[in-house]
Amino acid sequence: LATWVTSLSLHALSRRGPLKLTLSEPRPSSQAIAESAATEGTPAAENSALESPSLEPPAASTQLSSQTLRWLLACQHRRRHPFTGANPGGWGWTDLSGAVPDADDTPAALLAISHVDWSDPMWQPLEHQSLDAVKLGLGWLLRLQNRDGGWPTFCRGWGTLPFDRSGTDLTAHALRALQAWLPRLEQVNRSNSASAVRAVRMRSAMRRGLAYLSRTQGSDGSWLPLWFGNQDRPQEDNPVYGTGKVLMVYGALGLVDSVQAQRARAYLMRCQNADGGWGGGPSSSIEETAIALEGLLCGGQMLGDASIMQGLEWLAQSIRSGNLMCSSPIGFYFAKLWYHERLYPTVFSLAALGTALHASGITTASESPSPNQE
Repeated sequence: LATWVTSLSLHALSRRGPLKLTLSEPRPSSQAIAESAATEGTPAAENSALESPSLEPPAASTQLSSQTLRWLLACQHRRRHPFTGANPGGWGWTDLSGAVPDADDTPAALLAISHVDWSDPMWQPLEHQSLDAVKLGLGWLLRLQNRDGGWPTFCRGWGTLPFDRSGTDLTAHALRALQAWLPRLEQVNRSNSASAVRAVRMRSAMRRGLAYLSRTQGSDGSWLPLWFGNQDRPQEDNPVYGTGKVLMVYGALGLVDSVQAQRARAYLMRCQNADGGWGGGPSSSIEETAIALEGLLCGGQMLGDASIMQGLEWLAQSIRSGNLMCSSPIGFYFAKLWYHERLYPTVFSLAALGTALHASGITTASESPSPNQE
């Protein structure tokens, strides 16, 4: 899942501020390396790394190695795919040969690129290369949309396998990517590759996508995702993940006051566990708690709400306890091959906590919060 996790990581990092390009990966100091080697394997190692006062305070922007961005651009499929016949322009989940371009990894990559800060003119050639990739990616995504307005995983309109059907989580992800690039479409279309992506087509696709989401919302206010589940639930589905992901697009589109968004927020608030977290059963997980919090905060729930604060406290305490290494099997394939990803707890938590800090108006750890922010 290298491409997928990289894209999600860049999204999570961007919650702190724009991704500012650098020539190389930031390297830890020799002292930090020595301290890490000395404590590696000890019970307190993970906690000390999180609580050490020597850690740099987060800045208003986050450094992004240009090497990382180039790697992500290189993962884009530039030829017709031999397995599915998919047109060039999409991203798959890995840089290895088994990847197939799909409607979750492609929006993830497009969103990741949208967070890059291009203010430094030295990065103009890389910016042009990135915009070229974005143009191809947007065109690929628009062509994939199903007749029902939703987005399938790999191929439009086959309808013979579960992942050929439209998915709510995929549709929400695609809509967020389209919304991120719609205001910059004129800049994207200056690229020489492929035909122009027209704003009218993007807006039409977005309207159809929203109509699909409205139709597929459950009677309880939830949405069920296609590619994520929870083994504690009788149907092994995961409405917490699906509802949180869809709420993010309602926030991105400024629709937090819509009936759909209100019902979704109410659903997530009702299914919060007694300990303050979220999960498919009585046991909360870092992944689902973080997704629920990010969805609620993006989708119109106020930061000072008691449920939000309880969820943030549960998440923060779980991190302090060293549970970032305890990943849950929330991902699955349709042969019921369940998997967990070791970076999901870290990536999802960073996105949720960054969203909360942004909502509070705090941009750096060195700033003192006002009384109402505390």
